[in-house]
Amino acid sequence: MSVLEPNHFLLNNAGNTVTIEYWSAQKKLTVTSAPNPVQTFTGAEITDSKTPIGRLISVSTPIDPETESILSFLLPAISLQSGNQTAAFQTLSITDRHTDPNSQSVGPVHDNYTEAALSGTGNIV
Repeated sequence: MSVLEPNHFLLNNAGNTVTIEYWSAQKKLTVTSAPNPVQTFTGAEITDSKTPIGRLISVSTPIDPETESILSFLLPAISLQSGNQTAAFQTLSITDRHTDPNSQSVGPVHDNYTEAALSGTGNIV
């Protein structure tokens, strides 16, 4: 029997106020956070980095000319035994409000982090 890696992940925070859906094979990510519109990222807009503790997925959204919001979350290593199996997991996301270091209007701190616990599932689609 071969071991399979999920290519589809669905994550929610407590209270289900944020939903993140990631398709690794299609390199597509959607973020739903009411009342905000659904954000969709594809291809080079998504950074998918293998690390010793899992895959770190990141996307960036400009807020204004000097500030961007970077959403990152960690996907643990998952081994499925069959193509129709779904694995549940717990993980974390970090949102970084990053300001251009050349901006004089912001002050000395250029990164402010907010973390959130996420519950997720991984499967093959």
